[in-house]
Amino acid sequence: MSEAQLINTLFDQLTKDVTADLDEQKVFYDENPHLFQGAPFDGIQPQIAHYLTQQKKQEFVNDYIKKLGQQMTIEVADTWTKEQSVAAKDNPLDKARQNSKPTLVMFYAESPCCPDATGPILAEVAKQFDDKLNVVTLNPNTAPILAARYNVCGNPTLLFYDAQGKEASREQGAMSREQITAKLAEMGVK
Repeated sequence: MSEAQLINTLFDQLTKDVTADLDEQKVFYDENPHLFQGAPFDGIQPQIAHYLTQQKKQEFVNDYIKKLGQQMTIEVADTWTKEQSVAAKDNPLDKARQNSKPTLVMFYAESPCCPDATGPILAEVAKQFDDKLNVVTLNPNTAPILAARYNVCGNPTLLFYDAQGKEASREQGAMSREQITAKLAEMGVK
């Protein structure tokens, strides 16, 4: 069994009892109506349960690793560290933050529950503010180091940076076009 398979097996065992209860599912449904496009709760409840359970399991694993790191030294292979160091310096997020324009970043991973409702909106916003704003989308599953470095825990997570590259706002969960443009207006992007 490979190291990755062993780690996945460990995490599966650690999180086997982690679930999202029905009340959490209903709250998520009620707080995110734009994600479900009028679909009744009963019709999408299993997908919401799966999505929220996966998020809770990821949070559990993150906390587990953090606590483990506080209890003992965690060693990382030198070759992996060198590869990640090079990748960390050459990424679209940092490049965008350095070009003197405000930047909007969305970390998003496909899930069975939530179709990418914000992605198409982000494309419209990028077109609308083409010369005034950098728009970057990243998948935390394919850019885990960046996701960890920027403390991305939710799906999606939107990060707003001012023209100096400083974080101006952070939002977890899907946002409407109006919400995004309002945040940008607060930063002076009109």
